[in-house]
Amino acid sequence: MRDEGSLKLVVAWLVAALRDRGPYPVLVVNGEQGTGKSVFTRNMRSLIDPSAAPIRAVPKDDRDLVVSAGNSWILAFDNLSSVPVWLADALCRLATGGGFATRMLHTDREESIFEASRPIILNGIPSLTDRADLADRAVCIHLAAIPEEERQPEDELAALFEQKRPLILGALLDAVSAALRNIAGVRLARSPRMADFVKWTTAAAPGLGWDDPEDFLSVYADNRRDVVDATFEADPVAVAVKDFILLVHPREGWNGTATELLALLNDRVTESVRRSKIWPMSAQALGNRIDRIAPLLRGKGFAIERRHSGVRTITIMPPSI
Repeated sequence: MRDEGSLKLVVAWLVAALRDRGPYPVLVVNGEQGTGKSVFTRNMRSLIDPSAAPIRAVPKDDRDLVVSAGNSWILAFDNLSSVPVWLADALCRLATGGGFATRMLHTDREESIFEASRPIILNGIPSLTDRADLADRAVCIHLAAIPEEERQPEDELAALFEQKRPLILGALLDAVSAALRNIAGVRLARSPRMADFVKWTTAAAPGLGWDDPEDFLSVYADNRRDVVDATFEADPVAVAVKDFILLVHPREGWNGTATELLALLNDRVTESVRRSKIWPMSAQALGNRIDRIAPLLRGKGFAIERRHSGVRTITIMPPSI
């Protein structure tokens, strides 16, 4: 781990994964080549949901994802270079609890329905939380680079892990016991995103030896802030809206239709951005995108409002001065 805060987030995720119901945050593990992301992910899953194939490649479609979720408690996907749109949407539904319906094989009318919530781990070198809805459900940690003089053969690490596994699992179950004992009396002063996860971790804190649960709340808030900042900077529409408002309408804000806003933003971005797949090509696409990035903009202090009285308009107000 890079720091003590990352360790607390990982422990909190493990304790949450031992709960019988979600929602569960998506654990996103980043790190450069050689930081042990695959071994880390394999060991995390092995603590709670041992499997002959603990880490897997990204599924091809919803059907494969549902099959994995139906046969596993923890879904651990290894070495991702990006998260496709369909997968991000599906993971969001799985993390917070949602239903999947698909046609049964070799039938025309029979439908198979799967509804559940699952703990999820994603790992990869690049940022995997470019989509705001996935970032909103994510806990992101960065693994530290391992110096060559400290690197160990994997078989030695595996032997050490097997030796320590009962102690680690016992400590986690102590935390679960504390959470079950205390959960009914926990009242959060504020309810952040994934409030159920925060409430469960707060209840488990005495079993983890965390004297002040506020320390975890501070770590979690800092992590969410970092994730939101990274997601914001990775979204060209969010950045373009921010720059447009702050540079052109820094006091009075802006109001108009999605068509007008798209024309104004198109004039302010480069041709390469306009031609990219992630740039909206129509007013409807921009309106949908505004809905997705609204939480990111609000996190930066902007006020977003969409009205549908006769003419559909968008109002964007700058942060209060």
